[in-house]
Amino acid sequence: FSGVTGDLELVYRIAASTRLQLNGERTPGFSLSVGSIYYVNENYGLRFIRYFNRFLGGEASYLLGNLTFPGAVGVNEGREDDYRIAEIGLRFRVAQDEMGRTTEYNLTLQNYVRESNVEGQDRSRTTLYTGATFGF
Repeated sequence: FSGVTGDLELVYRIAASTRLQLNGERTPGFSLSVGSIYYVNENYGLRFIRYFNRFLGGEASYLLGNLTFPGAVGVNEGREDDYRIAEIGLRFRVAQDEMGRTTEYNLTLQNYVRESNVEGQDRSRTTLYTGATFGF
């Protein structure tokens, strides 16, 4: 692979309890796909986070991305996948120390849709997941 790669994250604090976050990424990865040893993932997204009080917050995000398989030959030649990820969730802040470090848990509903120009590669799924953040 030859090209520019990187990650971008910009966060704008609208108010003390509200943030707007812009993300972007262009990274290569190894592929298990037939006829291609790697892919390039390009995506960008927007996330809105709002805390209703000291302990409870909500978030919503939308991400658009593209997977390109530049080394593909034969079966997946010229393969390109476009994907979308929409999320909505709750954040639960359970602890905060005197230095401002927090412990948070989240519950998130995610919808993922992938559309490919190769037959049989389209995917769609909805997932409910939990997560945790410590020390930030």
